[in-house]
Amino acid sequence: IDQSDDRLFLALNLREIPDNKIDDDGNGYVDDYHGVNMNRAVPGFPQLNDGYLHKEHGTHVAGLALGGLKDTQLNALVKDRIALKIINIVRKTVNPSPAGSVTSWVIPNDFVMDAIQYIGQEPQIPIINLSVESEQESGLNTMLSSNLSLVVAAAGNDDVDLDADERYPAAAVNRTQLLSVGAYDGSGYLAGFSNWGANKEIGRAHV
Repeated sequence: IDQSDDRLFLALNLREIPDNKIDDDGNGYVDDYHGVNMNRAVPGFPQLNDGYLHKEHGTHVAGLALGGLKDTQLNALVKDRIALKIINIVRKTVNPSPAGSVTSWVIPNDFVMDAIQYIGQEPQIPIINLSVESEQESGLNTMLSSNLSLVVAAAGNDDVDLDADERYPAAAVNRTQLLSVGAYDGSGYLAGFSNWGANKEIGRAHV
């Protein structure tokens, strides 16, 4: 998320003193004031990396959560009711190579699990967006069964039937607190690349 975007309203951890290199609230994360990094080796929330500056996925999804409002008065109403918590579940690795350093990003399963556990702390966050996809369940079913937040999970963009080719967390067994979301093509139909579940024809019906 681009924290400089004034349309986004961030939830601040007021139990934490920013940038003092101390875990003031004793939750295991240092300087988690504006946001938190599940990589505990990185205190606080890192600045946007050059490799992510033009990805904009987080800012885009945040705009969807806020309703894409352009009206100043509506923005003010939303600001009083909705705040976003930035949680980084991506691990950045820089490896040397003959041609220069190579930067890679991965989303470790334990980072996802830690993030869900972090969200369950007081004050609990009621809605989680998880735009991640894995072929391994890796404990997510158990974690989601005890989770009280609504989890909005990306169905994925591989044009597969999740009932036959499971992708997590969208295909998790516990559905009570899970909402799987596919992509649509702009005219109200399921996008051709979107994953689906239960019945593809239902998924392709007009929304």
